[in-house]
Amino acid sequence: MTVRAVVVATTQPNNMVPAARFVSEENAQNHSGKFRQIPLCDEQSPPQLAGMSRASARLLVASCLIGVCGAGCARRTAPAPECLEATQLAAPDTALTAQQAPTELLDEIAADSTIHLILNVPAFTVSVLSGDSVVRAYPVAVGSPRYPTRLGSFYIQTVTWNPWWIPPESEWARTEKTTPPGPSNPMGKVKLNYTSAYYLHGTPDSTRLRRPVSHGCVRMQNRDVIELALIVQDASGVRLSAEEQEQLLTSWQHNRTLTLNAGVRLDVRYELAVVRDSFVVLLPDIYDLADGRQDDAVLAVLTTHGQDPAAIDTAAVAAFAERARRDGGAAPMRSLLHDTP
Repeated sequence: MTVRAVVVATTQPNNMVPAARFVSEENAQNHSGKFRQIPLCDEQSPPQLAGMSRASARLLVASCLIGVCGAGCARRTAPAPECLEATQLAAPDTALTAQQAPTELLDEIAADSTIHLILNVPAFTVSVLSGDSVVRAYPVAVGSPRYPTRLGSFYIQTVTWNPWWIPPESEWARTEKTTPPGPSNPMGKVKLNYTSAYYLHGTPDSTRLRRPVSHGCVRMQNRDVIELALIVQDASGVRLSAEEQEQLLTSWQHNRTLTLNAGVRLDVRYELAVVRDSFVVLLPDIYDLADGRQDDAVLAVLTTHGQDPAAIDTAAVAAFAERARRDGGAAPMRSLLHDTP
């Protein structure tokens, strides 16, 4: 049975979202009033749903609420099979074909606006912004707690198509060997350099996205990083002929590094609390940076979204943060505010 919606309980005690129920679109209407329906990716046939753990269900709910389940769901024209454990896993990207940054997407990017990227590490998401508008969001894998992804503001300066992988001088890589371009290359089809040692890059294993598993770099599905590279090239004024670009896209044999005319900013952030569709979503603290004070992140995001500090129920915020501390979770914003007469 095709699953097209995730139904999230909102009438449980203390308004916490404790779990998720997955139903067919046809049956979703039967839960009207008791549950909140949140659309998932356009097409899913997930045998994994039956065995989904409580933690995975919570993270899926959080991902859908912040709009990054399957790289932005509604913002994509094709289903995103990396949608956590909830979808069938994608086959490796070994048969790549020529593609271009979608015309409709480039049309959304105003000619006088500045493109920049935001990576929110605990959300496992990199977003493309044109001005203040998010025009794309992609799921990623980030650094593990032992090798965390570096936070801060950076600039993408180069794009390398069909890259070689040269193992770094690190203990974890001492037995690794240099890998030429190809389907098994750890860098995938293309890499975007934002420091001397760290990249946004593709991967031959798209089954491990949305996890903290890398050695500090940011991994993306090949088709997503190809699209992102084309967007970045276009935004920085790099123009290749159709023949040149097709050659880079369709062959693994042509290794080429393009220097951008203007660096594209990448802000790497660690935002544990976000607001989506009147819900506050608290994401797992994968690097233990909150020091047990997730409630501070919730308070900050509430005030950022215009809530008067006097209207915030700090006891409710603390209780929500404690419940969601380990696995993350979501709560209606109104449940974190004092009742108004």
